Amino acid sequence: MRKTIVAILVVLMAPLMLFSADKKIELEALVWKQDAVPTFQAWSKEFNKIHPNVTVTYSGIGDYEAQIRGRLAAGTLPAVIFIPGGNYGFVLPKAGVILDITDQKFLNRVKDGILQSERFNGRIYSMPVDLAAQGFIYNKKVFADAGVRQVPRTWDEVYAACEKIKAIGVTPLLVTGGDAWSLGMIGMTIATPFVYGRNPNFDMDVINGKAHFTGPEWTQAMAVFSKLLKYSNEDTTDLKVELGYQMVATGKAAMVINGTWAVTAMMSFNKDIQLGFFPTPSPNGKPSNFIFGCDTTVGVNAKHPDKDMALKFVEWLSTDTAVNLWTDMGHIYSAMKGSHLTFDPVAVEVGKVVDAGWKPYPLVNHMWFEPNVWLDWSQTLELFVEGSKPASDSQTNLENLVIEAYKVYTK
Repeated sequence: MRKTIVAILVVLMAPLMLFSADKKIELEALVWKQDAVPTFQAWSKEFNKIHPNVTVTYSGIGDYEAQIRGRLAAGTLPAVIFIPGGNYGFVLPKAGVILDITDQKFLNRVKDGILQSERFNGRIYSMPVDLAAQGFIYNKKVFADAGVRQVPRTWDEVYAACEKIKAIGVTPLLVTGGDAWSLGMIGMTIATPFVYGRNPNFDMDVINGKAHFTGPEWTQAMAVFSKLLKYSNEDTTDLKVELGYQMVATGKAAMVINGTWAVTAMMSFNKDIQLGFFPTPSPNGKPSNFIFGCDTTVGVNAKHPDKDMALKFVEWLSTDTAVNLWTDMGHIYSAMKGSHLTFDPVAVEVGKVVDAGWKPYPLVNHMWFEPNVWLDWSQTLELFVEGSKPASDSQTNLENLVIEAYKVYTK
């Protein structure tokens, strides 16, 4: 009799089991990279081939900041969350909503040294997806025409190169303050070896009252910024970034301080341009830290009903298929071992910098939490760049902005 009952239950449960196996799942992923939308869509298509019952959709583009804060407060975060690298994203594990993936084997595929900056209280909550580099991007022909034979490795060599370039009637360095955010980019990139190369926890020390943006580290960096302005264009607060890219591409200027994402834009103005890259020199001229860190990481909502499938999607993002789509379609550095750096000439140059012993450091602006920190500070820098306010004013403003931004997430 018991066997009969068990048999009947098996028959009755069979459709339910089949339904469960074929259950349609929609994984929503919160993202912010608008230029990566085609790659996101390609990811969805490829993942769907492996899991035909799963559809991955994306939200957050254009209003990521508002969504991440609002949905965190409302408890409606999606299954998958793409998170800016570094301290920026630590608000989520601090809130207890992101799955701890420290022991997941797929993290072994991440390039050596990258995971360290993504640890929160010693644990990993999101997998690094990509990397970005910031430094000097230069026109190799202009350097050659000016007789600059070696890539500068010290600040004195940078200044010497600028003198030679200036002597042939070309602007050595462009400052594109017409788009205020780029001023912050320049200041941050210059400051990295002076500040964060010495103390990776500098910003948190500021928040805790142990360090100050008005201290010697940032003061040294701003002194270098001030000296570089002597070799820059006259319209420092008016020149737009895109025009700056065009000027470097056409040989009217030698270099810019920016991120490697600028390369594609420059090549659109001159497909034959030969570009190079070198990192911000360290104070002592020896290989130190340069900005080549996580731009994007991805985590799983620990409280979501489809978290198991979301974790499978995150794991799949570490595979060769997903990585190659990211690099080939988006021309973005992958955080995974074995990914190539040959999609543009500057990527090759960045690879050489890494091989030469320079240590990657996270994107500093990701430590600054809120967009207003970046934009408000950049606007203060305009006054410094045009000479109407001292550098110390911008440093004081930055400290106040960082401290206030931190309070947003700690109330």
